[in-house]
Amino acid sequence: MNQPRATLAAGMQVTPSVRLVSKLGAGGMGAVWIADHTALNTSVVVKFMLVGLDSSASARTRFKREAEAASQVKSPHVVQTFDYGVTADGLPFIVMEHLEGRDLAAEIAARGALDPVTVIAIVTQVAKALTKAHAAGLLHRDIKPDNIFLCQSESEDDLFVKLLDFGIAKSHAVEGEAELDAQTKTGQVIGTPFYMSPEQVTAQKIIDLRSDLWSLAVVAFEALTGQRPARVRRRRQRRRRPPRSRAFPRGPSPSTTTRTRGLRSCSHRRCSRTRRPPNAPRSRRARAAERSR
Repeated sequence: MNQPRATLAAGMQVTPSVRLVSKLGAGGMGAVWIADHTALNTSVVVKFMLVGLDSSASARTRFKREAEAASQVKSPHVVQTFDYGVTADGLPFIVMEHLEGRDLAAEIAARGALDPVTVIAIVTQVAKALTKAHAAGLLHRDIKPDNIFLCQSESEDDLFVKLLDFGIAKSHAVEGEAELDAQTKTGQVIGTPFYMSPEQVTAQKIIDLRSDLWSLAVVAFEALTGQRPARVRRRRQRRRRPPRSRAFPRGPSPSTTTRTRGLRSCSHRRCSRTRRPPNAPRSRRARAAERSR
């Protein structure tokens, strides 16, 4: 079984300035611990690769790529990476900032459908993070509520969002990237299936930033309604979408862009940017809302 090494324990010195305090949990690729960073005088999070995976060259490369990808994206809305290395026992680790709050998945589970103003704030900040990532030549490939963190703040109106987990991010600029992905076992899915774009699910050779925007549109729909949108497979079963009054019982429906452009199966018909141009036309609902203020 893939279990963290027995040498991981409270008090262990990962580096001369990073000392483990308590185990936080386990993720898809490793165990996560809270630690003290004595040089910075602050708490940090240390992510370790699982035993078994650390013997795989491709897995180690992916783990290192997570640290490199996150450090390449210069955005306050991306979790900050402080260090990457390998312990004396040969266990790869990443040192990241310690965030307080909870992820969007936990928020939706606790509150159900969120109000549109909150969802707009969340999606806008994630879009800012993606804009920086795409500008750096990176595709996140795993946008989902679990990877969107709502930082705790003194005021509820002061919502600040961080994008997490660049573990399967892909860079077109990295040599050998195609070879690395080609080493994935046949039939293995890279990402979280429900939030993956059609081209990502079917392992198309050309996947661009519009794949991340599909995933963000799914997240926006789920946050607004408390439920996931119908998948493409349901269209084959001739299922109709629920009436708007049932799909959006607590307020206005998602914007036309989110419902029709963000979730189009054909990527070339999907929106291809994370920001609306300043002079772009707005919906009738948006114009009416602005006049009523």
